[in-house]
Amino acid sequence: MSDTPLVPVTPSEAATAVANGHAVYSITQEFSTVDWNTPVVPPVVTPPVTTPPVVTPPVVTPPTPVPSLLPFGIGTNGAMVDYGADTAGLACAQGIGMTWWREEIPWNFTKPSGRTGIEVTAGTYLQSTFDEAVTVANAIKASGMKPLFVVTVNNNPGLSATWTSGPPCTPQQLSDAMVKLVTYPGLQGLDWEVLNEPDGSQWGVPPALLVEAYSLFYPAMKAADPTCTVHGFVLEAIAPAGYGGGTDYYDKLVVPTAQFPQGILPFMDQASFHLYFPNSSWTAGDISPDSASGALNMTGVQAIGSFQKHRLSKGDTHKMSISEFGWQNSGDGAMTPALQAQYYGTFLKELAGNDPINNVAFSSYLSMMIQFAMHDSGAHWGILGQPAVATLTALVKG
Repeated sequence: MSDTPLVPVTPSEAATAVANGHAVYSITQEFSTVDWNTPVVPPVVTPPVTTPPVVTPPVVTPPTPVPSLLPFGIGTNGAMVDYGADTAGLACAQGIGMTWWREEIPWNFTKPSGRTGIEVTAGTYLQSTFDEAVTVANAIKASGMKPLFVVTVNNNPGLSATWTSGPPCTPQQLSDAMVKLVTYPGLQGLDWEVLNEPDGSQWGVPPALLVEAYSLFYPAMKAADPTCTVHGFVLEAIAPAGYGGGTDYYDKLVVPTAQFPQGILPFMDQASFHLYFPNSSWTAGDISPDSASGALNMTGVQAIGSFQKHRLSKGDTHKMSISEFGWQNSGDGAMTPALQAQYYGTFLKELAGNDPINNVAFSSYLSMMIQFAMHDSGAHWGILGQPAVATLTALVKG
């Protein structure tokens, strides 16, 4: 092709040019379908969809408790609300295979440990003690056990019908405090005892006042947290009639009145009691569970069976919890670490069998046995580091 520029011509001019030997190029057909006024739209390119991988966080669950060879729960008393984390104690309880851990929360006083109650001034609640209770509850659950909190009252003024100033003390104030506890975040679905050993000389709560208190705080707690469990009575002893406490005090709580036709019985989910083994002179708690020579004049099996029979005669069919029982490891009469272990082994084996007084298995009404205590705490009640640990472990795990 020459470098002569192309010149547009008419059809007749093109015919003449061809006749004269010139080249004529036609581009009409090549571009006839192109609309130069229409902008070119680039094709839409859809990038490929990349779905990020789904990462499922690991599920952390508390350890599964080892099934116990004992037909009821077993536990211990601790003091983490007072003294903070108890890694050694929790590990010991977990190693034994315990299912319960009991802790105290003071209501209206400051304990010798320095732990201030949740309400030492009426109407003012101390958040740090609530928070400590949550921390303790979580630590117990993380160790595969259930927390049982006992809320305690001071002995001056203790529980009173009237209040003028200072620490709260009335049944209604106690009820309000319990509602604060069971609605505090992290404290739902737990087990509670309210007022420890009201029949004891240290507190001596009048029976009628205790019934009134239960009639207020129990329905209030259940309305605020239907998942909570209230263990009632929490008596110092299951002593037979004639001792003042135990049976004598119990009977005053269950007596029908115009206001409370069933006494205290409707205002709890379970019944809780304590059992120790004092000698006949009340100077030491070193009596064997198989001996009737102590202050109660009956063996441990007889004490529980007889008290259960009496409860049934009063229409009390609640499951029974023993939230304190035990022997010291030394410094208490004849007690030694080996004897402590022996007594625990003997008594719990007997309770794993049949109740000869009621002709049923103890486990048909006995839901838990919580020994006192994990640590010595100024006395010699502890099992940590003692032969009793091996004995209890063998009973639970075989």
